[in-house]
Amino acid sequence: MNKKGFVFWAGVIFIAIAFFTFISLTSDELKTMTVTGEWQAEFINSLYLPAEEKQLKNEIEVMHQAHLTIKELAQQGGFIKASKCGKTTVNKWNSPKEECFPDVNGNFAQTIKGKINKNYNNLKFQDGLMLAEGPVDLIKNKLGSYSYSTSLALPMKYSLDEYLLLFSISRELIQKCSVKVPLQSCLNDNKPAKWDYTSCSSPQFSSASKVIPFCVESSTVKGPIYYHFALDFSSDQPQPVLTANLKQESGKIIINFQHSGNKFKVYYTDGTYLKNKKGKVGEIFNQKIDAFGYFWDSKEFTVPICNKETCAVSLNLEDGKIQGEILVGITELKEGKESLIDQLLIVK
Repeated sequence: MNKKGFVFWAGVIFIAIAFFTFISLTSDELKTMTVTGEWQAEFINSLYLPAEEKQLKNEIEVMHQAHLTIKELAQQGGFIKASKCGKTTVNKWNSPKEECFPDVNGNFAQTIKGKINKNYNNLKFQDGLMLAEGPVDLIKNKLGSYSYSTSLALPMKYSLDEYLLLFSISRELIQKCSVKVPLQSCLNDNKPAKWDYTSCSSPQFSSASKVIPFCVESSTVKGPIYYHFALDFSSDQPQPVLTANLKQESGKIIINFQHSGNKFKVYYTDGTYLKNKKGKVGEIFNQKIDAFGYFWDSKEFTVPICNKETCAVSLNLEDGKIQGEILVGITELKEGKESLIDQLLIVK
């Protein structure tokens, strides 16, 4: 072997020895080397995705419980306890002396908190969302830890603001129909179409009481959601008699009128110059009538002159004290108070 051949093979052997020495020294390090992005992938799979799955399950459960709570509140007229105005078969939203509308936002939050595990605050409906502030949750494993917010912003077609519309309509009906008779006619003329008496499936009106139960179907969602509540159309104040028919027969005045009261007072006079007067009794029937040379008198009547809001009284004329045309007015008496006179009618 010449010198050049020796040098060549010596170099080959040296390179081979160096390569195997390098491999033996770095094999442990090679075994522990990871592909770029592997840690991130493991973080996503073992921490982030489990947190998202847990939050999704929580949101689904909250949505389910929210729908149940909405229906339960509607069935109870928005209350979680009995109304302070009392109840019939359903909670009353008013009495003759006060309104008793429920705090639906507070009742909703209190009810749903008892159904879910999380401690949510500031539950509310806003811009088509159900919002709630939730605590921060934490997931841990050998890789590390991941914290995330459990606050909610869930899409909801429904809003508790629908109660505000129901309250507003209720106030209007009470204002318009507490003094009108027959009550059912007034309600039929003024209530919305989806307001049914007693039941949404089998509506039924009862004239036995002025406390009227309603069933109202939600106008915003198809759930369906049915609101059940009662409105009290009675009043602690005497109400004027708004409609009456008069006729004279055999020395008597027969008066037919509609009212839900049980005690009335009839005023009558031959002073027909008063025919356009209305208001307080003392401002109409007083000594001025006597001073002008006319006669006037009054008489009280009590039940059972009224039957299903239709009343009838028979007034005897005072042995010819009144001749010709007669002017008649009617008031209701209640707890020491007297209503206004709404109209004076002439009997010929």
